[in-house]
Amino acid sequence: MKIKVTFYTRLKEFTGEAQTTVELEENGTVLDLMKKLAEKYGKPFEEYVLDPNQGIKPYIKVVAKAPATGEKLKDGSSVSILLDTDAFLKGRKEVEIYPIIGGG
Repeated sequence: MKIKVTFYTRLKEFTGEAQTTVELEENGTVLDLMKKLAEKYGKPFEEYVLDPNQGIKPYIKVVAKAPATGEKLKDGSSVSILLDTDAFLKGRKEVEIYPIIGGG
């Protein structure tokens, strides 16, 4: 299945582009997608988004949208290390990835 991925803020620096398309197997998960992107964009991207145990770092948000309606996975909640990186992306066509921006 093809997933359209949109990058925001600092992630665009690592990828050199705002969007890409990734081919995943039908039962591909959020973590599978992130690993595929790490292969494509190299070590700096990998170190920024994946922790040493190959999970997604807690400041990275991954939002998977429903194919037709634009509704987000899990009633609008994002998929991140705090939720479910093993969530299947089956039926999803778009994913947005961005770092959480904080300040004070």
